[in-house]
Amino acid sequence: MVKKETERDRQSAKKRAMIYQAAVELFKTYGYEQTTVDDIAAAVGMSKGSVYHFYPQKIDMLHFFFQEVSGKGMRALDCTSSALLQRPAQAILDYCVGIATAYDQIGYDLSIYLQNVYAERSRESGMDPHTFVSDLEAFVAAAQQAGTFDDGVSAREAANIIHTAAAGIFRKWILDGGKYASADANRWFMPRILNTFVPEKARIPSAACPY
Repeated sequence: MVKKETERDRQSAKKRAMIYQAAVELFKTYGYEQTTVDDIAAAVGMSKGSVYHFYPQKIDMLHFFFQEVSGKGMRALDCTSSALLQRPAQAILDYCVGIATAYDQIGYDLSIYLQNVYAERSRESGMDPHTFVSDLEAFVAAAQQAGTFDDGVSAREAANIIHTAAAGIFRKWILDGGKYASADANRWFMPRILNTFVPEKARIPSAACPY
């Protein structure tokens, strides 16, 4: 049985998101290490104890970023949506662009820091650092069942190809110093990959190269 969301739950979620947004702005301005929980509490008008209630450790605010990005991404890859399954290339592009946009919004420096933190936490916990491959695999498999995605390759292999391409775009963005929007790079490059997996009528246009 699913617990019904209460007004208290909604208010807590709102406060949690408000703290996160304020923290990210401070991290972008002053750097993660230089920003204290006292700074964040002052920015949102709460006590330090209240901030700790929602985020027991400062690092938890960065992990909230991954939760937010993952949640938004999954809405773009809804395996039960016939509309999305009829245009899988566009759906996967929207997914990749959504993740890239989140990194663009938090900025180059914080993006690098986040990646290092995520990699370290993944090693410590034994968590797969590429869990979103499983999300892609499930969506690809559903699209194959719907007849809109090439079934000559396994869903897992296709997901790995797409993930490698997206990761490569992100690394190039890092190497290029964040001089252009990562989302624009995805709009330019990813259709070239995705269109190889879908029928001609389901192919998507590529945007102008940003670099």
